[in-house]
Amino acid sequence: MVIGVIIKMVSSSAIPDGQERLVKKTGLLSTVTFAASCGDLINGIGLVPVAAVDWEVDRKPQDSNGDTTPGSSTSLLKDAPCAGLLVDPYTFRHKGLFSTFDDKADPQAELEQCIHLGVDGYFTDFAFCQGFEGIAISPDGQTLYLLLKGMVFRDPATSLRIYQFDVQLKQYKGLFGYYRLEDPDHAIGDFTTVNQNEYLVIERDNNQGSAAKFKKIFKVDLSQKDADGFVAKEEVVDLLHLDGDSNNKLTFPFQTIEDILVFDAKTLLVANENNHPLAIVRSPAVDNKEFLILELDEPLPLALN
Repeated sequence: MVIGVIIKMVSSSAIPDGQERLVKKTGLLSTVTFAASCGDLINGIGLVPVAAVDWEVDRKPQDSNGDTTPGSSTSLLKDAPCAGLLVDPYTFRHKGLFSTFDDKADPQAELEQCIHLGVDGYFTDFAFCQGFEGIAISPDGQTLYLLLKGMVFRDPATSLRIYQFDVQLKQYKGLFGYYRLEDPDHAIGDFTTVNQNEYLVIERDNNQGSAAKFKKIFKVDLSQKDADGFVAKEEVVDLLHLDGDSNNKLTFPFQTIEDILVFDAKTLLVANENNHPLAIVRSPAVDNKEFLILELDEPLPLALN
């Protein structure tokens, strides 16, 4: 059995001071040294004043003095371009807590308003957004493999496209093949390098807690494809059936399991996204972000580098 150990990143309802500093002018000048863009929750401290945020989801801003008008923005949209950064707020979806300004719960109006305010792009959960969800780089650093989040119309059932991108030429090399989902309602969470031909993929259902039935990590071999272009895959870890410390049974039943990091041939780190404040699995409160350290039964054939 695969052994798992969990490390938690504790969630907090308080606004972190470090985040507030990061979106100020001095913080932006620091950010541009390692990033090309910056983002914050669409109703977070970076994009709109704190008092204008609807934290109680009652469509009313948290403004006790009445001096902040929904629809206003902070100076981030002016300061970021001056520092050489793009602004890409997140996450646009049709749910009250994630709405902001005076959109009256109208997602299209919210998108249009943010364009008018001057954002450069957005992260969105709307159904039409089924782009690249997993990106892995070959050990030689020459090729990116990009795995789509959703199926393309008229493609084979349960298929997700894998594209190739030439790093040196900075251009796409076209469709490489397909990843076959175990169920059309599943999604992938990450795409991580093992060696030149083999990569790890998180595949999951859309449920959490006791309703979760499928949370697995597969190893795919890009050098082996069937007649329809599907790459070979084999199960490596079932995240709902693990051995914990002292032979305790352990599960990782989160809706969105987003990341795999390969420590060595027998050790993986897997992390969830708690979609704050939507994930409630471990307790009545909002879930923490958790880092699961896995010891594998069989070593992975890692690339030398």
